Amino acid sequence: MSAHIKSIHSYPVKGLSAENLDQVDVLKDALFPDDRRFAIAHGSTEFPDGPTWLAKNTL
Repeated sequence: MSAHIKSIHSYPVKGLSAENLDQVDVLKDALFPDDRRFAIAHGSTEFPDGPTWLAKNTL
């Protein structure tokens, strides 16, 4: 069985438009590079120690 990838996209900022990719290196057991690396926080989001990575369940 073989497969052909016609197009591939990344969403660097969750909720915004996709970015078309010409190529990407994907590694086994790794996350898709830079996909959803950033998100836009609501104005009411509090950052007790300044802006930093927050798990989704902490918002």
